[in-house]
Amino acid sequence: MSNPAQICKYASCITPQLYLSDYLTSQDEAKLEELGITHIVSLLGSGAPRLPKFIPANQRLHIDIIDNEDSDILKHLDMTTTFITAAINEDLKNKVLVRHFSLNSQ
Repeated sequence: MSNPAQICKYASCITPQLYLSDYLTSQDEAKLEELGITHIVSLLGSGAPRLPKFIPANQRLHIDIIDNEDSDILKHLDMTTTFITAAINEDLKNKVLVRHFSLNSQ
């Protein structure tokens, strides 16, 4: 298998089970499947996001937040941490992608 950094140009591997990407990268289902993504945390302020069909509804978390420096992202930290931790602890093969609209807040 290829190096994840080569597979998905804009997906940063934070840990072997946690990735960070922009919105456009998260729309490439083939790349997400190749990376082994099983769960998605979506940080977008546009209502219900378009998510890859192979990710079941119970493996998705959407936070309706505008991605800019004035947004209070910390108020969502407990919920996102709980979701990510549960996904990782459920199965060592699970991989979570945290996606947001731009690369500015990485």
